[in-house]
Amino acid sequence: TALIPIIFFFLVTLVTTIGPGNIASTALLAPVGMAIAGRIGVPAMAMTMLIVGAANGAAFSPFAPTGIISNGIIAKMAPQLGIPADSLSSLAWKVHFNSEIVQGLVNFGGFFIFGGLAWMRKQSGGSALNIDEIAPKPEPFTTKQWATLAGIVALVISVIFLKWDVGAVAFGIGAIFLLFEIADDAKAVKAMPWGVIVMVCGMSVLIDIMDQAGGLLAMVKMIGVISNPVTINGVLGFITGIISAYSSSSGVVMPMFLPMVPGLIKEVGGGNPIALISSINIGAHLVDTSPLSTLGALCIASAAEHEDKAKLFRNLMLWGLSMSVVGALVCYVAFGVLGL
Repeated sequence: TALIPIIFFFLVTLVTTIGPGNIASTALLAPVGMAIAGRIGVPAMAMTMLIVGAANGAAFSPFAPTGIISNGIIAKMAPQLGIPADSLSSLAWKVHFNSEIVQGLVNFGGFFIFGGLAWMRKQSGGSALNIDEIAPKPEPFTTKQWATLAGIVALVISVIFLKWDVGAVAFGIGAIFLLFEIADDAKAVKAMPWGVIVMVCGMSVLIDIMDQAGGLLAMVKMIGVISNPVTINGVLGFITGIISAYSSSSGVVMPMFLPMVPGLIKEVGGGNPIALISSINIGAHLVDTSPLSTLGALCIASAAEHEDKAKLFRNLMLWGLSMSVVGALVCYVAFGVLGL
């Protein structure tokens, strides 16, 4: 019984990694995870740590939307950083694993602090739970569900082993699904997050305009004044966390700060580009446990009826805002001092 929250952490990690991304996987699994937490007595705050931490940790998978945004920006600035094109795939996985490690450490720490450790100790030697009462056995897969699973496997194999472009493969699989009526094209188009897509495209245009006008260079110089090759990771983690607390992590913060990496390395006289990229990505997403973010809000909405949701809101707000400081310290230690 004590392992159920940890198992759920890895389940959310797996689902996020294979493609849906952090928001979709949280929307899919938060209602399940929070319901199970209510039934077995896991504090809602502790379970939220694991669900959001797992989703954000795996968000930079090369198959997930956030990872695709990050890797697209990295590919664009690779020549400035001296990164060869044939190493972009391995660097994408490096950024992904950096996120997994830091998000896992921070959010497991939160899980233990907010009652998770005490709850696990209570389960030692306790009576076993009837899993069928907690989660009844699911119905067998339908033909369309098997086809969906085959499509996911094909996508993963083609991107990892054949090095095909994830976007092109996704369009191809989607076209096959529509051709054989496995999916409803009208519902699929309506389900697309068009607001986020337009925002990311718009931000990319605005960042290019700001770059041409000298705005990025000015920001690089301001950050460079208070940083050196080691502390720059902590500074970036703090600034991106503060801004991400009231704006979109992948739609605003990443497109704004990632293009600064080549200039920052030049300005402070050194630094590991992957470490700086990881600091920006992680700093922007650690604060997403806040109830002001989609992920935190989904967990509050899915909390069991006996939970005090007003208290949960306050705790998540305090935790989310504190992550700007925690993110700065963790990025400084992990990427500045330890050089992960």
